[in-house]
Amino acid sequence: MFNLKNKFLIILVFASSMVSSFANAGLIDLGVDLSTVDKYTFAVGGANSSLILGSEAEIYGNVASQYYLSTAPNVKIHGNACYQASGMGPNTVVDGVSGTCGEIAQLESTITQANAFATSIAGSNINDINDSLTLNASIQNVYSVNEINLSTGEFLTISGNADDEIIINVAGNIKVGSLAGILLSGGITGSNVLFNFSNNFAQNEFNFGGADISGTFLGNNTAYIMGDGATLNDVRFYTNKHLQANVQVVRTKALTVKVPEPSTVLILLAGLFVLLMRSNAKHN
Repeated sequence: MFNLKNKFLIILVFASSMVSSFANAGLIDLGVDLSTVDKYTFAVGGANSSLILGSEAEIYGNVASQYYLSTAPNVKIHGNACYQASGMGPNTVVDGVSGTCGEIAQLESTITQANAFATSIAGSNINDINDSLTLNASIQNVYSVNEINLSTGEFLTISGNADDEIIINVAGNIKVGSLAGILLSGGITGSNVLFNFSNNFAQNEFNFGGADISGTFLGNNTAYIMGDGATLNDVRFYTNKHLQANVQVVRTKALTVKVPEPSTVLILLAGLFVLLMRSNAKHN
Protein backbone atom coordinates (compact mmCIF):
# COMPACT_ATOMS: atom_id res chain seq x y z
CA MET A 1 0.00 0.00 0.00
CA PHE A 2 1.43 3.38 -1.01
CA ASN A 3 2.13 5.91 1.72
CA LEU A 4 1.75 9.68 1.26
CA LYS A 5 5.41 10.14 0.26
CA ASN A 6 5.13 7.59 -2.53
CA LYS A 7 1.93 9.20 -3.77
CA PHE A 8 3.64 12.61 -3.89
CA LEU A 9 6.62 11.20 -5.82
CA ILE A 10 4.26 9.68 -8.39
CA ILE A 11 2.52 13.05 -8.83
CA LEU A 12 5.86 14.85 -9.32
CA VAL A 13 7.02 12.35 -11.94
CA PHE A 14 3.70 12.65 -13.77
CA ALA A 15 3.82 16.46 -13.64
CA SER A 16 7.38 16.53 -14.98
CA SER A 17 6.50 14.29 -17.93
CA MET A 18 3.35 16.27 -18.72
CA VAL A 19 5.14 19.66 -18.68
CA SER A 20 7.92 18.29 -20.87
CA SER A 21 5.41 16.90 -23.33
CA PHE A 22 3.48 20.17 -23.59
CA ALA A 23 6.66 22.25 -23.90
CA ASN A 24 7.81 20.19 -26.89
CA ALA A 25 4.48 20.35 -28.72
CA GLY A 26 4.63 22.07 -32.09
CA LEU A 27 3.69 21.89 -35.75
CA ILE A 28 7.11 20.80 -36.97
CA ASP A 29 9.44 19.85 -34.12
CA LEU A 30 12.36 19.83 -36.54
CA GLY A 31 12.59 23.57 -35.86
CA VAL A 32 10.42 25.17 -38.54
CA ASP A 33 8.20 27.77 -36.85
CA LEU A 34 4.85 28.20 -38.59
CA SER A 35 3.05 29.40 -35.49
CA THR A 36 1.57 32.50 -37.15
CA VAL A 37 0.23 30.70 -40.21
CA ASP A 38 -0.63 27.21 -38.96
CA LYS A 39 -4.19 28.31 -38.22
CA TYR A 40 -4.85 28.77 -41.95
CA THR A 41 -5.59 26.34 -44.76
CA PHE A 42 -4.46 28.92 -47.34
CA ALA A 43 -2.14 31.81 -46.35
CA VAL A 44 -0.46 34.28 -48.73
CA GLY A 45 1.94 36.91 -47.43
CA GLY A 46 3.37 40.07 -48.97
CA ALA A 47 2.29 43.61 -49.78
CA ASN A 48 1.07 42.55 -53.23
CA SER A 49 -0.23 39.14 -52.22
CA SER A 50 -3.36 37.66 -53.79
CA LEU A 51 -5.50 34.65 -52.97
CA ILE A 52 -8.05 33.72 -55.66
CA LEU A 53 -10.74 31.11 -54.96
CA GLY A 54 -12.76 29.60 -57.80
CA SER A 55 -16.54 29.27 -57.96
CA GLU A 56 -16.82 25.76 -56.52
CA ALA A 57 -14.43 26.23 -53.61
CA GLU A 58 -15.61 25.02 -50.22
CA ILE A 59 -12.89 25.50 -47.64
CA TYR A 60 -13.13 23.80 -44.24
CA GLY A 61 -10.65 26.06 -42.48
CA ASN A 62 -9.38 29.65 -42.34
CA VAL A 63 -7.92 31.56 -45.29
CA ALA A 64 -5.73 34.68 -45.32
CA SER A 65 -4.12 37.06 -47.76
CA GLN A 66 -1.91 39.83 -46.43
CA TYR A 67 -3.37 42.07 -49.14
CA TYR A 68 -6.07 40.86 -51.57
CA LEU A 69 -8.64 38.08 -51.41
CA SER A 70 -10.87 37.34 -54.40
CA THR A 71 -13.71 34.84 -54.54
CA ALA A 72 -15.92 33.72 -57.40
CA PRO A 73 -19.68 33.36 -56.82
CA ASN A 74 -20.93 30.80 -54.30
CA VAL A 75 -17.62 30.19 -52.52
CA LYS A 76 -18.03 28.77 -49.01
CA ILE A 77 -15.41 29.36 -46.30
CA HIS A 78 -16.13 27.44 -43.11
CA GLY A 79 -13.81 29.58 -41.00
CA ASN A 80 -12.30 33.06 -41.05
CA ALA A 81 -11.40 35.04 -44.18
CA CYS A 82 -8.61 37.52 -43.42
CA TYR A 83 -7.48 40.26 -45.84
CA GLN A 84 -6.92 44.00 -46.32
CA ALA A 85 -8.82 44.32 -49.61
CA SER A 86 -11.26 41.97 -51.28
CA GLY A 87 -13.44 41.28 -54.27
CA MET A 88 -16.10 38.90 -53.02
CA GLY A 89 -18.34 37.23 -55.57
CA PRO A 90 -22.12 37.00 -55.09
CA ASN A 91 -23.33 34.53 -52.49
CA THR A 92 -19.90 34.03 -50.97
CA VAL A 93 -20.38 32.66 -47.46
CA VAL A 94 -17.87 33.14 -44.63
CA ASP A 95 -18.87 31.37 -41.42
CA GLY A 96 -16.31 33.18 -39.26
CA VAL A 97 -14.76 36.65 -39.16
CA SER A 98 -14.27 38.47 -42.47
CA GLY A 99 -11.77 41.34 -42.86
CA THR A 100 -8.52 42.39 -41.20
CA CYS A 101 -8.49 39.57 -38.65
CA GLY A 102 -5.74 37.46 -37.19
CA GLU A 103 -2.04 38.24 -37.61
CA ILE A 104 -2.02 38.87 -41.35
CA ALA A 105 0.64 41.58 -41.09
CA GLN A 106 3.08 38.89 -39.96
CA LEU A 107 2.37 36.38 -42.71
CA GLU A 108 5.22 37.42 -45.02
CA SER A 109 7.91 37.43 -42.33
CA THR A 110 6.76 34.12 -40.83
CA ILE A 111 6.69 32.40 -44.22
CA THR A 112 10.09 33.86 -45.20
CA GLN A 113 11.78 32.79 -41.97
CA ALA A 114 10.24 29.32 -41.94
CA ASN A 115 11.20 28.81 -45.58
CA ALA A 116 14.81 29.88 -44.94
CA PHE A 117 15.15 27.66 -41.87
CA ALA A 118 13.78 24.58 -43.60
CA THR A 119 16.06 25.25 -46.59
CA SER A 120 19.10 25.35 -44.30
CA ILE A 121 18.58 21.79 -43.02
CA ALA A 122 20.70 19.25 -44.87
CA GLY A 123 19.04 16.04 -45.94
CA SER A 124 19.37 12.94 -48.05
CA ASN A 125 19.65 13.92 -51.72
CA ILE A 126 17.25 12.74 -54.40
CA ASN A 127 17.63 14.09 -57.93
CA ASP A 128 14.12 14.00 -59.44
CA ILE A 129 10.99 12.12 -58.46
CA ASN A 130 9.35 11.05 -61.72
CA ASP A 131 7.81 7.72 -60.70
CA SER A 132 5.90 6.27 -57.76
CA LEU A 133 8.03 6.35 -54.61
CA THR A 134 7.61 5.93 -50.84
CA LEU A 135 9.63 7.97 -48.33
CA ASN A 136 9.67 6.63 -44.77
CA ALA A 137 9.71 9.42 -42.17
CA SER A 138 10.58 6.89 -39.46
CA ILE A 139 13.92 6.24 -41.16
CA GLN A 140 14.89 9.64 -42.63
CA ASN A 141 13.21 12.95 -41.82
CA VAL A 142 14.87 15.42 -44.23
CA TYR A 143 15.21 15.04 -48.00
CA SER A 144 16.50 17.33 -50.75
CA VAL A 145 14.82 16.90 -54.13
CA ASN A 146 15.38 18.63 -57.46
CA GLU A 147 11.88 18.37 -58.95
CA ILE A 148 8.73 16.29 -58.52
CA ASN A 149 6.80 15.33 -61.66
CA LEU A 150 4.02 12.78 -61.23
CA SER A 151 1.93 11.62 -64.16
CA THR A 152 -1.35 9.69 -64.15
CA GLY A 153 -1.17 6.68 -61.83
CA GLU A 154 2.04 7.79 -60.09
CA PHE A 155 2.10 8.55 -56.36
CA LEU A 156 4.61 9.91 -53.89
CA THR A 157 3.72 8.33 -50.54
CA ILE A 158 5.01 9.62 -47.21
CA SER A 159 4.81 6.90 -44.57
CA GLY A 160 5.29 7.19 -40.83
CA ASN A 161 3.45 7.18 -37.54
CA ALA A 162 1.66 10.07 -35.86
CA ASP A 163 4.83 11.20 -34.06
CA ASP A 164 7.05 11.25 -37.15
CA GLU A 165 7.96 14.45 -39.01
CA ILE A 166 9.53 15.03 -42.40
CA ILE A 167 10.77 17.92 -44.52
CA ILE A 168 11.17 17.55 -48.29
CA ASN A 169 13.14 20.50 -49.69
CA VAL A 170 12.27 20.94 -53.38
CA ALA A 171 14.61 23.12 -55.46
CA GLY A 172 12.45 23.19 -58.59
CA ASN A 173 8.78 22.71 -59.38
CA ILE A 174 6.15 20.22 -58.29
CA LYS A 175 3.72 19.08 -60.98
CA VAL A 176 1.11 16.43 -60.25
CA GLY A 177 -1.17 15.19 -63.02
CA SER A 178 -4.75 13.99 -62.83
CA LEU A 179 -5.23 10.65 -61.04
CA ALA A 180 -1.78 11.00 -59.49
CA GLY A 181 -0.97 12.31 -56.05
CA ILE A 182 0.96 12.89 -52.84
CA LEU A 183 -0.36 10.54 -50.17
CA LEU A 184 0.19 9.92 -46.44
CA SER A 185 0.16 6.49 -44.79
CA GLY A 186 0.77 4.89 -41.40
CA GLY A 187 -0.80 7.65 -39.29
CA ILE A 188 1.52 10.55 -40.15
CA THR A 189 -0.44 13.80 -40.50
CA GLY A 190 -0.24 16.63 -43.00
CA SER A 191 0.86 19.07 -40.29
CA ASN A 192 4.06 17.02 -39.89
CA VAL A 193 4.81 16.63 -43.59
CA LEU A 194 6.41 19.79 -44.99
CA PHE A 195 7.18 20.28 -48.69
CA ASN A 196 9.43 23.35 -48.75
CA PHE A 197 10.35 25.13 -52.01
CA SER A 198 14.01 25.82 -51.28
CA ASN A 199 15.25 27.84 -54.28
CA ASN A 200 14.20 31.46 -53.74
CA PHE A 201 16.18 32.65 -56.77
CA ALA A 202 13.76 30.86 -59.10
CA GLN A 203 10.03 31.44 -59.41
CA ASN A 204 8.88 27.98 -58.37
CA GLU A 205 5.49 26.58 -59.23
CA PHE A 206 3.22 23.98 -57.68
CA ASN A 207 0.74 22.93 -60.34
CA PHE A 208 -1.89 20.19 -60.12
CA GLY A 209 -5.31 19.29 -61.47
CA GLY A 210 -7.42 16.29 -60.54
CA ALA A 211 -4.84 14.92 -58.14
CA ASP A 212 -4.98 13.55 -54.59
CA ILE A 213 -2.89 15.85 -52.38
CA SER A 214 -2.06 15.84 -48.65
CA GLY A 215 0.61 17.67 -46.65
CA THR A 216 1.87 21.18 -45.85
CA PHE A 217 3.38 23.19 -48.72
CA LEU A 218 5.60 26.21 -48.07
CA GLY A 219 7.24 28.59 -50.52
CA ASN A 220 8.61 32.12 -50.38
CA ASN A 221 8.61 32.76 -54.14
CA THR A 222 6.23 30.02 -55.24
CA ALA A 223 3.03 30.24 -57.28
CA TYR A 224 0.31 27.72 -56.48
CA ILE A 225 -1.94 26.86 -59.43
CA MET A 226 -4.67 24.42 -58.47
CA GLY A 227 -7.02 22.97 -61.07
CA ASP A 228 -10.42 21.31 -60.93
CA GLY A 229 -11.14 17.91 -59.50
CA ALA A 230 -8.43 17.63 -56.86
CA THR A 231 -8.96 15.69 -53.62
CA LEU A 232 -7.48 17.91 -50.90
CA ASN A 233 -7.59 16.38 -47.43
CA ASP A 234 -5.25 17.30 -44.57
CA VAL A 235 -3.60 20.11 -46.54
CA ARG A 236 -2.11 23.57 -45.95
CA PHE A 237 -0.68 25.93 -48.58
CA TYR A 238 1.57 28.90 -47.70
CA THR A 239 3.44 31.31 -50.00
CA ASN A 240 4.54 34.93 -50.38
CA LYS A 241 3.68 35.05 -54.07
CA HIS A 242 0.15 34.20 -55.22
CA LEU A 243 -2.30 31.36 -54.92
CA GLN A 244 -5.01 30.54 -57.45
CA ALA A 245 -7.33 27.74 -56.40
CA ASN A 246 -9.98 26.44 -58.79
CA VAL A 247 -10.74 23.76 -56.25
CA GLN A 248 -13.78 22.08 -54.76
CA VAL A 249 -13.76 20.74 -51.20
CA VAL A 250 -10.62 21.45 -49.17
CA ARG A 251 -10.19 20.04 -45.68
CA THR A 252 -7.62 20.72 -42.99
CA LYS A 253 -7.57 18.39 -40.00
CA ALA A 254 -7.04 19.76 -36.51
CA LEU A 255 -3.36 20.68 -36.19
CA THR A 256 -3.05 20.07 -32.47
CA VAL A 257 -5.10 18.62 -29.66
CA LYS A 258 -6.18 21.28 -27.16
CA VAL A 259 -4.20 20.66 -23.98
CA PRO A 260 -3.79 22.64 -20.76
CA GLU A 261 -0.81 24.96 -20.34
CA PRO A 262 1.99 23.55 -18.10
CA SER A 263 1.11 26.02 -15.33
CA THR A 264 -2.51 24.81 -15.40
CA VAL A 265 -1.38 21.20 -15.13
CA LEU A 266 0.76 22.00 -12.07
CA ILE A 267 -2.16 23.78 -10.38
CA LEU A 268 -4.42 20.79 -10.99
CA LEU A 269 -1.79 18.40 -9.62
CA ALA A 270 -1.23 20.59 -6.57
CA GLY A 271 -4.97 20.37 -5.86
CA LEU A 272 -4.81 16.59 -6.24
CA PHE A 273 -1.93 16.47 -3.76
CA VAL A 274 -3.96 18.45 -1.19
CA LEU A 275 -6.85 16.00 -1.58
CA LEU A 276 -4.50 13.05 -1.07
CA MET A 277 -3.13 14.65 2.10
CA ARG A 278 -6.64 15.12 3.48
CA SER A 279 -7.57 11.55 2.59
CA ASN A 280 -4.44 10.25 4.29
CA ALA A 281 -5.16 12.33 7.43
CA LYS A 282 -8.65 10.87 7.74
CA HIS A 283 -7.24 7.35 7.76
CA ASN A 284 -4.60 8.05 10.44
